[in-house]
Amino acid sequence: MIEAQQQVAYLAGWVMNKDFYEIIKDLETKIDQLQSKVDKMDVKLTKHIKFIDKTYEGLKSPIKTVTGFFGKKYD
Repeated sequence: MIEAQQQVAYLAGWVMNKDFYEIIKDLETKIDQLQSKVDKMDVKLTKHIKFIDKTYEGLKSPIKTVTGFFGKKYD
């Protein structure tokens, strides 16, 4: 049986020892860091996509004119 000071938590009747608990906490920390990075990248990507959409909107008419000049259909 695991010593009392190593008993940290019970999960569905199973005793997790202190090492296992520390591993879980480390994994949670790493997941939180990854989530933070993903959130920051999402903000940057969303901003970039909005910039591209805004830029494209101003170029839509000239692109349509040029493609029409070369006989290609532009939708």
